[in-house]
Amino acid sequence: MVGLAAALLAGACSSATSQQSSTTSAVTASGAAGDRSTRVSGPADGADPTPGGRLVMGVEAETEAMDPARVPLAASGYFLASSVFDSLATLDADGNAKPFLATAIEPSDGARTWTITLPAGVRFHNGDELTAQAVKADLDFFRQSAITAGLLRTVSSVEAPDPTHVVVRLSAPWTVFPNVLTTQVGYVMHPSMIDDPQKAYAPIGTGPFQYDAHTMNESWSLRRNPAYWRKDGAGRQLPYLDQIQFKVMVDETTRLQALRDGDIDMMHTVKPDQVLALRQLPEYKRVEYADGEKDFLTLNTEDPPFDDPIARQAVARAVDPERWRREITKGVKQPANSPFGPTQPGYTENSGYPAFDLAEAKRLVQQYESSHGAPLEFVYTAGDDPSDRAEAQLLTSMMADAGMKVSITSLPQASSSPTSSPVTTRCRSGGTSACRTPTPTPCGGARRASCPRVACR
Repeated sequence: MVGLAAALLAGACSSATSQQSSTTSAVTASGAAGDRSTRVSGPADGADPTPGGRLVMGVEAETEAMDPARVPLAASGYFLASSVFDSLATLDADGNAKPFLATAIEPSDGARTWTITLPAGVRFHNGDELTAQAVKADLDFFRQSAITAGLLRTVSSVEAPDPTHVVVRLSAPWTVFPNVLTTQVGYVMHPSMIDDPQKAYAPIGTGPFQYDAHTMNESWSLRRNPAYWRKDGAGRQLPYLDQIQFKVMVDETTRLQALRDGDIDMMHTVKPDQVLALRQLPEYKRVEYADGEKDFLTLNTEDPPFDDPIARQAVARAVDPERWRREITKGVKQPANSPFGPTQPGYTENSGYPAFDLAEAKRLVQQYESSHGAPLEFVYTAGDDPSDRAEAQLLTSMMADAGMKVSITSLPQASSSPTSSPVTTRCRSGGTSACRTPTPTPCGGARRASCPRVACR
């Protein structure tokens, strides 16, 4: 485990001057251990939202395909997917799972059985009605997918006894089963996407926006779903916007400049330079989330050298999180000792994760080499942007200091999640975002754009 990243959404607003002092203090406090993990700062929201209009968001990578069962979603993919698909459950402000598209998710038989109740009258973008059979088909497909099967390995069967109920039977009690439905496996696709992989390029869901156009490595365009099932607290039909466009802008500096120039309305970043720059721009509305993103190394434990726990322990001991935080993140990110942030369920202050110890790392490398008669050698796969390469160079230099032989290869973000490489950097979800308008969110919902729900695989 390397660290917790501060994730930022940001956008330009016009009446920011009077908010400057409160903005600075709010953002500076973001991500402190034990504090609330979300910080909203910048100009106050305006009056009632005005329906209509188009929002353009700059995202850091192309989404390989909009298919949550076949493609591991990074941050950009979650923004897009949450606009097209509804999830069965979502997280509330305290990080607890609650029904979203589902109206209830209830346990029985000591949490070995869960019944998901669906609303009546919800329709997919093509006009077909949402039914329990469609949700069952999705969950069964997620159970078979190489991408998502691990999340549902406790599920022994899925049944659809009537049009509005799905019964999930487990092999063991699972009291937090609804949490998994807030992740990628909770998205509800039209069943035709299961049979036809090409529909991942023109996805069909029940979400607030529906597919309009896609140009690979340039943009995804979505239009308002006129039959969307949600309304806001005042009874107004959601979503407010007529259109959303997600523009692929890999270069972080270009994306921030596009926001400042008015070419895009909203952006997302996890890069320290951009987070620090946006913290100094009080005219921007910002949502900063410190616990959703985890920077970590994924080790391929099925093949040498990391099928040997000694090699895994050597890497853990060789990595110095404080040096990484200082040199790579410029103090924006915090060291992590588990997959959970301080405000998330499952967090333990003293997790037992190995601390940096170069002498111990060297000893473990020597032990590995004595046992195998070969050097501790592997390939490290990283992202292909300059900051990812700089991070890879620092981390592999730490491993080299312990006596490991490491080479680096780079892949685009969309290609770097599942890989056969022994070491992969993964999980670019979370970040900082900014938006040009003070209206609530593109969807008019609580979670979708202002505080995106993201997950790591």
